[in-house]
Amino acid sequence: MIGAFKNQRPPFQIAYIENIDREKKQILISYFTYFDDCNSFRLNGRDTLPGYQKTVTNTFNEKLFTYEKRSWIPFEKEDDILTISLNGLMNENNLSKGTLFSKGISINKILSAFTPQAKYLTDGSWLLMDRETKADDNAEHFYRYMQTHHPEQRCYFVLNKSSIDWQRLKKDKFNLVEFGSIEYERRLEKASKIISSHLEAHINNYFGDNYDFSKKFIFLQHGITKDDLSQWFNTKKNLSGVITATIPEYNSIVEELNKYKIGKKETFLTGFPRHDKLLSGNIKGAKTILIVHTWRHYIMGTQIGKGANTRELNKAFMTTNYAKAWYNLLHSQELKNLIKNLGYKVIFAPHPNIEPYLNEFNIPQYIDVWKSAISRESMQSLFQQSNLLITDYSSIAFEMAFLGKQTIYYQFDKEEFRSGI
Repeated sequence: MIGAFKNQRPPFQIAYIENIDREKKQILISYFTYFDDCNSFRLNGRDTLPGYQKTVTNTFNEKLFTYEKRSWIPFEKEDDILTISLNGLMNENNLSKGTLFSKGISINKILSAFTPQAKYLTDGSWLLMDRETKADDNAEHFYRYMQTHHPEQRCYFVLNKSSIDWQRLKKDKFNLVEFGSIEYERRLEKASKIISSHLEAHINNYFGDNYDFSKKFIFLQHGITKDDLSQWFNTKKNLSGVITATIPEYNSIVEELNKYKIGKKETFLTGFPRHDKLLSGNIKGAKTILIVHTWRHYIMGTQIGKGANTRELNKAFMTTNYAKAWYNLLHSQELKNLIKNLGYKVIFAPHPNIEPYLNEFNIPQYIDVWKSAISRESMQSLFQQSNLLITDYSSIAFEMAFLGKQTIYYQFDKEEFRSGI
């Protein structure tokens, strides 16, 4: 703050010890500065270079407010003493749990501070999950890969027992665990990794304590990240890995001076687990139009319980511009003509959070409706059999591009959507 408003350096600096990676023997150190400072990390007086570094830009009123310097420091011996200096001055070191050290701190003390509660003592298992209501996304496809190539790794797949996918996966010998059950909570406590295509709090932070930093959370994603999601990502303190599928997407996250706290250590350009199967089953030339839309949190009802897809109904939903715009498209004469006169098939696949309102749309019988919760046909097959996508902002457009197919954007609320309401 002093740097941004007075262009002066503060009389002292605090470096924060935020996290550890026990497997790779690395410690995450961060500090804030307005200036291009020189830092030094030493173990027992010997200079140590960070394994990874990231500089994050924080702005206020669209102007630079402060930089956050984040460094992963490697260590070997637990009795080593870590010291940090900035511009030749010794920093005070603040552990994430509040203890302040002014003359260095032992690696052992850092590790002790991050020792999780006894209930989080891991057994090496992995917990995989798409939505609690639906599988058939990157987590399911990654589970199948593990079944084939690494059967020695103990994996469990999480799903509601009432899901349409439960019996299908049971037949395929999945180790299924019911979401929200006592067994699920026990498996969650003992897992060393949680691997999911979704990042909502009921998956990423089910107990509200970040699992005491006892496990790694790997975000497989369920679509290409095309917008700046740093504000959301940065709230996930136990986020250890993000899978990306395109070079621009990867670069948008790891590049210096952006707003993402994660960098090259946590971000991987591997492609999505489901893309191999998606490409192999592609169909071209079909006269099928797929309509998929995104949702708006500010017109949804209040979330109920720990399941992200369980919400109160908004009685005024159909009076919103959002609902009216989609209603008008589905009932348009142009769409009807494509179906009745030109032989096109139209499939409407509403977002799961919109499904409770489907009856109010009074969808014409000549339009097929795909419902995530009850449809036995996979979402991937919709991409494969369709030749054209109509959407507002969905990253499904990248799936269609991957298959060499076209997208028409229907962005009736562009200014409102981009305003970040």
